[in-house]
Amino acid sequence: MHLPLPYGVRLTLLQAATKHDSYNPGATVDDWDAPPYETPLGVCSWLDQDARLAEDPVRHLVAWRAQIGIPDPTIRLKPGNRIRRDPDETVWQVVGVTPASTSPFTGWCPGSTADLELPTG
Repeated sequence: MHLPLPYGVRLTLLQAATKHDSYNPGATVDDWDAPPYETPLGVCSWLDQDARLAEDPVRHLVAWRAQIGIPDPTIRLKPGNRIRRDPDETVWQVVGVTPASTSPFTGWCPGSTADLELPTG
């Protein structure tokens, strides 16, 4: 059982379909051209963080950052997954994951956290 978050944000996990790698037929790569697999995450915590400016000779790229807390300990994220923020339908890239840890005394697991980026520019 996980704790409900009455004032969080409803999120959806987007996972890419896979296809055979054209350079290595024995391997697979993410295929974001195909419709992604969607897993509702329910209501999660959302913490806006700083924005990062990346200088490029052609354009300026701003990457907005956020951190989410997922109360369901069974959800497994990996860098490269995408998260859709359902209220505004923005799609964020997962860039880091802190796995869920379990208390050795009670067995309770508070869930996991993930760092997200939204590049714009």
